[in-house]
Amino acid sequence: MRLHLCQRTIAVLCLVAGLGLAVVAPTHATEDSLPLASIPLTNTGQFSVVEVLVNGAGPFQFVLDDGMATTVIDRRVAEKLKLGAEGEVRVASLGFAGFEIEDVQAKLVDLTKIWGDGAKDGVIALDLFSDYLTTLDLPGQRLILRRGKLSPADGDEILDYALVSRTDGEAFEGRQVVTIEVAVGDDSLIADLNPASWGALTLHRDYADKLPLTFEPGVIGNTVNDKGTFSILGAGFRGTLAIAGHKLKNPGVYFSDAFDHPSLGSGLLDSFEITYDQAQQRVRIHKPNPANHPMLVKAAGLTRQSGHGADLRTTFNQNLDKVRVMVLLSPT
Repeated sequence: MRLHLCQRTIAVLCLVAGLGLAVVAPTHATEDSLPLASIPLTNTGQFSVVEVLVNGAGPFQFVLDDGMATTVIDRRVAEKLKLGAEGEVRVASLGFAGFEIEDVQAKLVDLTKIWGDGAKDGVIALDLFSDYLTTLDLPGQRLILRRGKLSPADGDEILDYALVSRTDGEAFEGRQVVTIEVAVGDDSLIADLNPASWGALTLHRDYADKLPLTFEPGVIGNTVNDKGTFSILGAGFRGTLAIAGHKLKNPGVYFSDAFDHPSLGSGLLDSFEITYDQAQQRVRIHKPNPANHPMLVKAAGLTRQSGHGADLRTTFNQNLDKVRVMVLLSPT
């Protein structure tokens, strides 16, 4: 696969250099840290979505899968573009906000069988960008690509990760997920890292009887998988969740019999930037300074303008024992 910057993108980068404007590089990346691409993301509440041109046609709405798997194109899109009806195909190009990746292998799947009539047009997995440092900027809702590599694991922001198979139906056959070690209180767990997907700290229901909680778990919704329909219980963990050097006090937690593996979702990580170095199997979990992040500065300004002195997320967490949220989930 090859990445091609469009002429407009190259011109903008040259203009920035010519004007002598400073480009801030991430502190834990080496070699060339100048962004090659910044791709907008849309958070639907269930997953992150990116607009994609398929062989120049579109744009189409693709789910961003934070695992490693083959690119998936819905059969409705495949028929429209005359790509084929089933099996795997070679796509000439996939376009993302000003650049293209050429010669991509994709699987044709009927996604309506998974997500119903509201199914998106395809699924893009992170390993499509395996030649680049790939950053999920969750506060800024964008996917950023850079050349370079991460520094060695330091236990503070950078961790080594392991890939574990998590096959879930036809669309995700052969899928692997990034797993890292976290500490839930005094217990160490291996958790799936799912920043592009819904959820907070999610655990099997058995943990509800083992962990100290701020209040008794209550049903907040349901989820459906190939094994059936399961209730989701919401509560607050009384203690500290440690993710690398980040200490999260009394985070929200979900329990369900559907959750076979501990995982960390976007509801927990939405103030972080997650950078993957797939060549070295390292991940950087960075919490940007709100004063230096344009989207966080904007959000802080809106909070001040609204007359609410406290951040809404902080207020929610402080009153978690008084809150019940109904979560409506499609099959995954």
